[in-house]
Amino acid sequence: MQWPHDEFRETFLGSIATELHCAAFHQCEALLALILASYQDRPAWVYLSTYGTKEIKDAAQSLVDGDVAKLSRGAHESLAEVLAAAIYAGCKPDSDEAAFSQSISDIGWFLEQYADSYLKGAEYNAYKHGLRVVSGAARLAAKSSEPGAQMKTVIAMKHSLSFLEIGELPEGYTAEEVTKELSPDHSFDQIQIAAGILRTIRDSRITHLKGDASVLRTFRIDREKFSRAKPSTKMSFSY
Repeated sequence: MQWPHDEFRETFLGSIATELHCAAFHQCEALLALILASYQDRPAWVYLSTYGTKEIKDAAQSLVDGDVAKLSRGAHESLAEVLAAAIYAGCKPDSDEAAFSQSISDIGWFLEQYADSYLKGAEYNAYKHGLRVVSGAARLAAKSSEPGAQMKTVIAMKHSLSFLEIGELPEGYTAEEVTKELSPDHSFDQIQIAAGILRTIRDSRITHLKGDASVLRTFRIDREKFSRAKPSTKMSFSY
């Protein structure tokens, strides 16, 4: 594809990076809702049509805190039990016990990471509710106070998202302009892994209904690859 201008190309890629980043948050909400649906007093399809954002945030916080009893409404005492029930529907794939245990461990590790990112993603609220967000490359440069000193780059982000983060204190509101680094590769990995877990949920429930575990496979996650692409740079300026 021929790009008419390099500036247009960078703007387009910056927008794609932002959409991937926020789509990962949306996928996290959906995945947590589907897990929570296993512990409700109403049919899953009803719960999935009526749940609120606070329920998802509470579930994410429970994952981060390790509060399994709250997450499962007292049904289980360990995260492994929750995942065996909510992800694998009480079924076990036709594989060895070690592979199944590793799959449970991988999924639990990912969900804790995913939930933590979701809770820290204040930019998703700005994006979702139509507040101003700005995507693209970002750079922070500084120089010393000495005469003739040159500006030097101290932070550089190929893809970033800038947004206004509002806080509330007893004496009033606070505001910060925050710029966070984005990693399209990491966002894509989040979405792809979440989709894989969702497929596992679907296959497990079909297995539970039909009693045939031949189509069920253990789901594994490359933790090192996932962690390697995770962005870490962030800068903010208070108003």
